[in-house]
Amino acid sequence: MSCKSCSSHLVWKFTNQRALCANCFVDYFERKILATIRKQGGLTNNFKIEKKDVRSKIIQDIIAPIHVENSQKKKIIVNDLNDLSLEIMNNLIYNKKPKAEKNTLAPVIEISDAEIKIYCSVKKLKFNIKRKLSNEEKDLDNFIAGFEKTNPDVRRGIANSLE
Repeated sequence: MSCKSCSSHLVWKFTNQRALCANCFVDYFERKILATIRKQGGLTNNFKIEKKDVRSKIIQDIIAPIHVENSQKKKIIVNDLNDLSLEIMNNLIYNKKPKAEKNTLAPVIEISDAEIKIYCSVKKLKFNIKRKLSNEEKDLDNFIAGFEKTNPDVRRGIANSLE
């Protein structure tokens, strides 16, 4: 099977059977991050990235060429879809209230670890996402991962249930 738009070797296949080659996947990935930024209120030239890992490097590489006039101070959170789904399930099960932070931006919140891993392999970046999880959170993450084997979009479904 090959990419629909350029007939190259596949690196990513969606659950709706659409498939992408390396170049098309990079384009999709970067457009998805920029669309997420626009949905969350846009960029600013005064921002601070929360954590330092491969996700922060990806965000910096994608937003570096963009010139922004807005000087509002924003904090960029590098949580991805896996973090969001785990947080939502943790809040539901243990009846916790979600944290609401102002002036934050989460560009990779709609992207899974698997997509980030593929992007890193195509761009030749080292994939290193380290999460500090409690035993309860590890069990919950393993529980969600078990569902992911039969339903690959379960994390996206959990995240969409928040809206």
